[in-house]
Amino acid sequence: MVTHLTSLGTLILPAVVQAVAGVVAGFGIGVVAAVMGVAGGELLIPTIVPLYGIDIKTAGSASLLVSLPTILVAFARYSRDSSFAVRTSGS
Repeated sequence: MVTHLTSLGTLILPAVVQAVAGVVAGFGIGVVAAVMGVAGGELLIPTIVPLYGIDIKTAGSASLLVSLPTILVAFARYSRDSSFAVRTSGS
């Protein structure tokens, strides 16, 4: 509600503090995303925007880039598991 009524701006932090805050936020988002079983974009984007001061579209693209390794590893693991095998009818 607050963001609809006012403009909050970005956090002005020294580079080292910003990096530490990013790592802490990333760890927390990773834990929550792992428990929920999602990629974490719903938490990453609202964190990236104020922390790094980038627009929402760039934050969405960054979220996809962050999630890409997770997706590729999962795809590789399921491929080795034969989880993507095509099932034929009548067998």
